Amino acid sequence: HRVPIEALEAAHGQSPRLSVSWSSDLCKCVDAAPLVVFDRGRGLDDAKEEKEPLVLVGSHSHELGCFHAISGTKKWQVKLTDRIEGSCACAEVTGLSRVFVGCYDGQLHCLDLESGALLWSSPVALPGDDATEIKGAPVVVEMFGMVLVGTHGGFVAALAADSGSRLWRLRAPGAVFAAPLLTP
Repeated sequence: HRVPIEALEAAHGQSPRLSVSWSSDLCKCVDAAPLVVFDRGRGLDDAKEEKEPLVLVGSHSHELGCFHAISGTKKWQVKLTDRIEGSCACAEVTGLSRVFVGCYDGQLHCLDLESGALLWSSPVALPGDDATEIKGAPVVVEMFGMVLVGTHGGFVAALAADSGSRLWRLRAPGAVFAAPLLTP
């Protein structure tokens, strides 16, 4: 539902103003949209506890940061293998909330959402590939337990979400800049 700017002005008597609530320095530019995670996996002990949404954002500095969305407080920050140009994906895998993110060197990484601990890294690009960069967000297909991701060199791969082992890899007709789309 779109609200015209005029309706906001009429309702509030003035033009809406945007302001910065918080910021963080990831040392270099950010190319991709941040991912906001609203509903995080809850264990038996914290089933009634409300958790603040998190924001995940990566940069050319190889840094992936996880911040509390409302306060901006850093939850964790990790340095990965290369610059990050695509957004993250997040999913529940084997009872844990996991973050998936690709890097410019063709590696796909899986981290624990709560701690930032690296769970696995797997190459999507192979040594003989041209243009190994991962520039788009991965896509998690929870019902099949896999993560799909493409490379600038024109490959799309499926990796096991729990281990990072390659399930399959195929050649696309050209470079893959965006997240793959899975249709029935």
